[in-house]
Amino acid sequence: MSTYPLYSWNLEPSISFAFYNGVSGGVMGNPALAVDAYQNTYFAAVVAGQNPTASPSISSTYWSYNNIVIGSADKNGNLLWYKFFPQLVVAANQQEVSLVVGTNNDLYVAFVTPAAVINQSNMSTTPSWCPPLYPEAGALGPFDIVLARINYSNTSQTVAWVIQNARLNSVYDETAPQLAIDTITGLLYITYQTDGDILCFTPIGTSTVALSCFTLNGAQLWLECQQNINSTGSNTNPVVTADNAGGVYVAYETTATVSGGAVITDQQVEMVKFQTYLTQSGTLLSYSRQWVLSQNGTILTASPDTSSSPSVTSDGTNVYIAFLTTGSVNGSYPTGSANDLVVAQVTPTGYTPWIQQGSQFNRAPYTYEDAALPYISAAYKISYSDVPNIVVSLQTFTAAPLDGDMNLFVFKLSSSTGVNIYNNGGYNNMPLAFSLQPSSTALLPTASPGTYSQVAVQEVYGALFCLLGSLIPLQMNTITSCEADLILIKYNPAYYYPSTDPFNFMSQSKKICNCGANCSCQGNPTVPSIPVILSTSQYGGDTALIYFTISDGGSPLINFLYSINDGATFTPFGPAQFTSPVSITGLAGNVTYSIKIKGINGVGTGQSSVSVSFTPIPP
Repeated sequence: MSTYPLYSWNLEPSISFAFYNGVSGGVMGNPALAVDAYQNTYFAAVVAGQNPTASPSISSTYWSYNNIVIGSADKNGNLLWYKFFPQLVVAANQQEVSLVVGTNNDLYVAFVTPAAVINQSNMSTTPSWCPPLYPEAGALGPFDIVLARINYSNTSQTVAWVIQNARLNSVYDETAPQLAIDTITGLLYITYQTDGDILCFTPIGTSTVALSCFTLNGAQLWLECQQNINSTGSNTNPVVTADNAGGVYVAYETTATVSGGAVITDQQVEMVKFQTYLTQSGTLLSYSRQWVLSQNGTILTASPDTSSSPSVTSDGTNVYIAFLTTGSVNGSYPTGSANDLVVAQVTPTGYTPWIQQGSQFNRAPYTYEDAALPYISAAYKISYSDVPNIVVSLQTFTAAPLDGDMNLFVFKLSSSTGVNIYNNGGYNNMPLAFSLQPSSTALLPTASPGTYSQVAVQEVYGALFCLLGSLIPLQMNTITSCEADLILIKYNPAYYYPSTDPFNFMSQSKKICNCGANCSCQGNPTVPSIPVILSTSQYGGDTALIYFTISDGGSPLINFLYSINDGATFTPFGPAQFTSPVSITGLAGNVTYSIKIKGINGVGTGQSSVSVSFTPIPP
C-alpha cells in the first residue's frame, strides 16, 4: 500500500501581507518554493502591503509596491527568517519570481523588474551599442531580469551578488525567468523570454527563448538565444531543469520547426538539451547542444491541435515534463477536457520511456472541463519505505475556457512507469481544493474562479510541501486583511488510504489510526518499532540532527520523544516532529550528550533506540 498525504502544519497568517496605505496587501502571481535535504523550506513571492516580520527590513516607501519577499521555515513549520532585501526592492511593481537552493547555505533568486535595483542599470535607459531592431519610437521595453545570490543562516541573510545588466538583458523586454541548479557540478542556469538582442545576438523568432549558464559565484559561462533553441516562429514560456552531470534541459512553446527537430506548424512544446564541460579547475572547457526532443516525435500532438504550459524537473538522472494539450500525444486518448494534462519521462539521451495522458488524471469524481498551469517536481530524497515518485499539481476548471469553479489537484506518479500512485479506491489525486466537496470538510474551501495561484509542490523524504496564493484562508485559520494570502502547507506520508472521501483523510484530526469509517489501517497496528539511529550531524552551533529508520507499526507517527541523558528523562518534541532527521536544539558546545529517541503513534509509545554520543563543536 502506498502513502497518502496527511496534514501536518501550515504557515498562513504569519507570512501573509495586510492592507497598507490604500493598497490591498497580498501575493501577486505564482510564488516559488524550494526544499533542502533537511526539509527546510525556502519560498519567494511577489507581494504588496505590510507584514510584521518582513516589512521592517525595508523602508515603508516600498510597501505599496509589488516587491520580492523571501523566507525560510524549518521542517516543523517554524518561521526561521522572512524579509525583503534592500538591494532587490524598487519603487515600482516587480513580478515573476523563481528560486532555487544550493547545498552551501546559498539561495538564488530571479525576477522581473521595470526599474533598476540598487547599483544596477535598467537596460532600457542605457545607451544601445547594438543596431536597433525596432527603429520606431517607443519600441524599447522597461522589463529587465534580475539574478541574485543570497547567503543565509538562521541569524544572518546577505546578498552576495546581483546581476542586472547586458549579460542578461537587452533594451527591449525580458520576462518569465526560471532557474535550475546543478549542485554537483556547481552550475546555475537561467532561462527567460526576450523581445530583444541580448549581447547583440540577432533574434531568430518573433519572441525568443534565452538560456544562460553561470557559476555559483555569478560568472557567466555561456549564453544561447538563437537557432540552437529557437524557431523562426514564436518561442515562449520557457522552463529549465538540470541533472547532476552537467546537462541542462529547457522546454518551451514554439510555433515553428526548431533546427534538427520535427516539423512543427502549430504551437507545440519542445525541449532541447545542452551539456557543459568544465576543466579540472572548474573553468569552461566547452558546451554543446545534445538533442532536440521532437527528433523522436513522441511529445508532439497532431495539427491542428496544440500543446502549451510546460513544466520540467529532474531526479538527478532522468527528466520529467508536464504540459497541456488540446489533442492526443503518443496515441493517448483525450478525456474531453479543453486542455489535457500530459506527463512524460525523458532520458539523458532524449527518449521517452513512458508518456501518460488520459483518465488517470481526469475521471469521476475529480473531473474537469479545462486545466491550466501544471507544476511538476521530482523527489531527490525518498523515505526508506516510499517509492520513487513524481508530483504534479494542476489547476482545473468545471467549465471551458478556464471558467466555472476552480479546483486544485495534486497527482503522484511512479518515476519508473508513470503509473498514478494515488489511484486507489476510485480516487486519483490529492484534492487540495475541490468545488464539489462541502467546505466544512475541505482543507481549502471552494471559491470562485481565480481564487488560487499555481501551486508549487515539492517532496522530500516522502513529505509533501505546497505553496500557493489564495483569496480565502485555510479552514483552521482566521480571515486576514490580505486580498490574497500566501500559504505554505506540509503533509506527512501516512500508510493507509481513505475508504470514502480523501478530504476527511487529509484533515488534521486523522493523525491517529482509529479514525472511524473514513480510513483503514494496515493489519493490526502496534506501537512504533525501536528506532535505528544511522548517523548524527551538527546544524548551526547548538543543534543535533539525528538520522534514523523506524517502522510506524501500521499507524502514522505523530511525534517523537528524545533523551540527552542516556534515557534518564525523555522530552516530546514541540512542535511535533514526524520524520527523519529529527533536530534537537539548545545543546552546549564541547559537552558530550548520550542521545536516545522513541516514536509515538496512535497506538502508543515504542521502545527507545540505543544511545549515541554527540558532542557539538562551537562555531
